[in-house]
Amino acid sequence: MSQSKANLQWTMHVEYAQPQGKLYSQFMQALKDKKFLGTKINGKKYFPVKQFCSETFVEPDEIIESDGVGFVESFTIYHKDPDRVNFPNAHAELKPPYVVAAIKVANSSQCFMHYLAGVDVGNPNALLQKVKAGLLVKPVWAEERHGNILDILHYEPLS
Repeated sequence: MSQSKANLQWTMHVEYAQPQGKLYSQFMQALKDKKFLGTKINGKKYFPVKQFCSETFVEPDEIIESDGVGFVESFTIYHKDPDRVNFPNAHAELKPPYVVAAIKVANSSQCFMHYLAGVDVGNPNALLQKVKAGLLVKPVWAEERHGNILDILHYEPLS
């Protein structure tokens, strides 16, 4: 007995929004003013903000602020085009290869990922000499800021 199979293809456009909560919304809005917000929970700092402690579920004691300067904890080199959410500033040129780094801001208890520029990605030996855990980096802010993570265009070495 033979079975026929159909191959159906279509394109679907879906618009949706996902609320991130009051604290994360505050974090995003503060980026417009070049402020990098975090939270303090049980004496630990978290940058960017954290809604609650994932171990104890305790809510933050206070909101704290940083200039966004931090240290590279780890990094990787991407060799494919970035998949970007359609945020303002997402149009900025980013061609492979490029570096994405795990950055720890102001002795935070967590890292966050962002692009790292100002390093020679085309020369792996030079890159490995320059970029290591502990490299001090600073945010490079977009001229026009809209309240999203790409208000920080990328990070670059501080020196």
